[in-house]
Amino acid sequence: MKKIVCLMLVMLLMLAQTVFVVSAGTETSVGSGDRDVLFSNGYRGFCLDVNKHGASSGNSFTSSDTSAATSNKTNADVSQILKVLFTQCFDDIFVDDGNGNFSVKNTNTVQAIVWHLTEGQYIWGEMSTIVKKANAYSGDPIPDTGYTLVREDGTTVTFYFMVMVSQDETIQDFFAYKLVTGKISDESSSEEPSEEPSEESSEELSEESSEEPSEEPSEEPSEEPSEEPSEKPSE
Repeated sequence: MKKIVCLMLVMLLMLAQTVFVVSAGTETSVGSGDRDVLFSNGYRGFCLDVNKHGASSGNSFTSSDTSAATSNKTNADVSQILKVLFTQCFDDIFVDDGNGNFSVKNTNTVQAIVWHLTEGQYIWGEMSTIVKKANAYSGDPIPDTGYTLVREDGTTVTFYFMVMVSQDETIQDFFAYKLVTGKISDESSSEEPSEEPSEESSEELSEESSEEPSEEPSEEPSEEPSEEPSEKPSE
């Protein structure tokens, strides 16, 4: 019996390892360099370790969740602050081409901020302002997938994050993102409120309220009180 239980446990462990390997996935770098590099799965990424080489086209990477983004000095998880940086400082980092397609305004600025968060590199001016804004965020944790930002013009931006872990120890890992944009329709919000306070319903209410009170008080007081006092004094 013990042998059967042990065998089942071994099989479960093997299955768990197989699932992990399948879910990880292998991607290649399409672009090259260390900032806003394009990968084969459509994500773009910024380097996490300034002391390693940037990517070259065709390098292999293993996709991972963002917990793989850590500080190279303290080994602390920096994934949350990086996701906050991209989502809550969106207009500081990205620019619209006029057709709802967003790209990074200044890749050097963003890369310097990422290295500041992972390496403690010195930043100044606009970069310091952006980091202060990110650090001030006190909302709910940002998930790796499906966080949606609604901008003032009705544009929606849904974020997807992961870390591309290099299969070559001399090449940097990348904090990667993907954006999916959309637009909120104004038709439903402009039509629905106009139907509820309609003129017909307000007129019906006013007619009902004016008719009902006028009938009941006019009949009852006119008959009963007038008969009883007139009979008793005559006897």
